[in-house]
Amino acid sequence: VHNQVKNAHLGSGLDFRHAFWLATAGGARALGIAQQVGTLEVGKQFDALCVDVSAGGIIDLWPEDGPETWFEKWCNLGDDRNILKVWVKGRCVKDSAHRTTPASML
Repeated sequence: VHNQVKNAHLGSGLDFRHAFWLATAGGARALGIAQQVGTLEVGKQFDALCVDVSAGGIIDLWPEDGPETWFEKWCNLGDDRNILKVWVKGRCVKDSAHRTTPASML
């Protein structure tokens, strides 16, 4: 993936897979913090979202869609209505069924 992202400017465009890599592992690498964040690995900080693509918004789901298509649609069309939970440094800071933790408490 890294070589594909590195050469994306050569006319091949930037698809949702590359954008996601840049926003996670690639961003962590660029900032020099890839040992702490960027991927879901044992020993790294748990920063994650729980997403439900059917939870509102403008995303149309079809019977032939699968998980990769759902993810692509969320990357392109999703918004905060699709985010059920948010974890930062292993702590749940947003739970759609509960109150959100103020950022000042992180």
